[in-house]
Amino acid sequence: MDNRVALISGGSKGLGLAIVEDCLRQGWFVATFSRSKTPRMDHLSAEAPGRFLYLSGDLADPEFPAFAVQQTKNAFGRLDALINNAALAFDGMLATMPPASIHQLVQTNLTSALLLSREAAREFLRMPRSRPRWILNISSIVGLAGFRGLSVYSSTKAALLGLTRSLARELGSANVVVNAVLPGFLVTDMSSSLEASQREQIVQRTPLGRLGQVEDVVPLIRFLLNPEGRFITGQCVIVDGGATC
Repeated sequence: MDNRVALISGGSKGLGLAIVEDCLRQGWFVATFSRSKTPRMDHLSAEAPGRFLYLSGDLADPEFPAFAVQQTKNAFGRLDALINNAALAFDGMLATMPPASIHQLVQTNLTSALLLSREAAREFLRMPRSRPRWILNISSIVGLAGFRGLSVYSSTKAALLGLTRSLARELGSANVVVNAVLPGFLVTDMSSSLEASQREQIVQRTPLGRLGQVEDVVPLIRFLLNPEGRFITGQCVIVDGGATC
């Protein structure tokens, strides 16, 4: 991919890790960060020397997004793509959720994406228009359909759809493509907290009859980060096995 540089939030596990690994396979230079470092981060540093940067950081710090973008530039010289993937999910009814938990979800899932996108947009607007750039937001089908016990999480994921559409209009003249991917429930650490009855309910209302795998989502992300998808922007693409059809 012509030495392109991607910054991927929350890339130490789950879908974020799958995106990191796929971008590295496609020849990207990749920076990622998370609150906790996993052993896979050290392995990637050894497997892709000079092309992978791991940063430890907490998105509760409003200064961290600017720091992450600057460190990516320091390591690789520029930024070509931002993937807003980092997210938290607390299962609980809104009526009983502590205000601190609400704030944490909004800060991690939405505010950090806004701040990271702000920093990326500033970089992109300084670059020549001839070079394509990307912002990709990882939302969720619960931002469309909702799910009992996930009111706050759903709210943050729905807000990413508005961000995607508006930012596509703001940055289109600078040749920046902005899209969102909405996975269904995936087999990841985040969904492991679901009760067996909840998982069965999801499977039953999914036409393909199973939860998704990260491998079901990554090919779409690869396409949207490719020049072949350069005329697709402002779109919110669902990958859910038909659960919302």
